[in-house]
Amino acid sequence: MRIIKEPVMSEFEGKSGKWAWEIQKEQQANLDELRSSIEYLVQKYKHDAHASSIFGDQDKTRIYNRFVNQLEHLLKGDA
Repeated sequence: MRIIKEPVMSEFEGKSGKWAWEIQKEQQANLDELRSSIEYLVQKYKHDAHASSIFGDQDKTRIYNRFVNQLEHLLKGDA
C-alpha cells in the first residue's frame, strides 16, 4: 500500500490559500495591467502636450512633457 502525501504549502501560501505559481501569475497580471495603464497615460499626455502647444500654452506643454518623461523613465525602470 502506497501513502500519498498532499504537498505542504509554505506559510505564505497557506495564509492566502494559493500556491506560489498562482500568486505569481496574479502579480504578473497586475504588473501587465499597470504597465498598460502607464503606457496609455504616456500617449494621453503626449497628445495633450501637442494640443497645448498648438494653442500656445507653453506652460501646460512643459508640464505634460515632464509627465511623459517621468512615465517613460518609470516604464524603463529608471525611476
